[in-house]
Amino acid sequence: MRRLLATIVVLLGCALPAHAAPPPEVGLAAYIVADGRDGRVLAQHDADAPRAIASITKMMTVYLALRAGALSKTYTVPVGDSRYFTSHFPGLHGIWLYDSDVPTFKITQTPVFQAESNLGIKKDGQGFYPLSGGVPQSALTPFIQQVKASGSTFVYDDTTTQSMVLLRKEAKLQGVNDQVKVWMCNSGCYDPSFAQQGGATVDGTYASLLELPYLSDQKANPALDKLITDVGGASNFNNNAFGSYVMALLFQDAVQKVVASGQTLDRAALFNVLNNDEHSFNAQGTIGATDVSAHAGSNCQVLVQLQKGVWNRVYPTAPGTFDCSPNNVSTLKMAVS
Repeated sequence: MRRLLATIVVLLGCALPAHAAPPPEVGLAAYIVADGRDGRVLAQHDADAPRAIASITKMMTVYLALRAGALSKTYTVPVGDSRYFTSHFPGLHGIWLYDSDVPTFKITQTPVFQAESNLGIKKDGQGFYPLSGGVPQSALTPFIQQVKASGSTFVYDDTTTQSMVLLRKEAKLQGVNDQVKVWMCNSGCYDPSFAQQGGATVDGTYASLLELPYLSDQKANPALDKLITDVGGASNFNNNAFGSYVMALLFQDAVQKVVASGQTLDRAALFNVLNNDEHSFNAQGTIGATDVSAHAGSNCQVLVQLQKGVWNRVYPTAPGTFDCSPNNVSTLKMAVS
């Protein structure tokens, strides 16, 4: 379009004499012609007059498609923690916070939140709120005011560990810390530093893990025990390191399968294994069986809670085990933009 406009401008420039005549009548109610290179207006007629929105038919088509769910996508998301909460704390209602610093988090997390709401955790206010993970405590006041006004009993902060600490402190300041029955954080909070930062204020916080809780289960799994010993103890370890370890084991497993098959070890062979032969990967028992080849999330989880400054298993309670109920994942269709 810009090239076409520039061409028209050039042609007009060649065709017009030094003292160009007024633009000809073109039979349009309003129009504007501008130089695409510098924005200089060459000709116009009622360009600033209020007019109906262009392409209104296209806009109505999109609107009707959205209303009909034609642009929706199907999501399969984990809900094991919410199944536990709704069975132990009937009638939960509250808010969810997602990290607005990463645009894709809205796309990945709001389907999870909606599935949790579908299980029976009702939304207060607009339900799902964007939040930058680096804001000061004062910026969290409106969210806690919403919790206070609604009498919320559920809050899920899926942004950062620091944000959760400040959110709990603001809740205490406004007198609603004990009103909320479930304070839920992502797996990043599962670290001794979380209790050190928040003290008694953050006690009772829950987190859902897809891997064994290393603070309590080190001796329950030989691979995990060796890993933590090799890095010099749990104080030198965290869930980010755990995730890297799991990815390294997946790479190792794929390499071994390529070599065992007699194929040449190259990129194509590795991706062939990852796409077709990794249907029950469990990282030597440190995560639940996962169908990597089908790009399917695991239905195995462990729920933990910070109790008197120590992270403890809540469900299941036996070390080295997962809750792998098929009901721990939910499929829903929704449009997220």
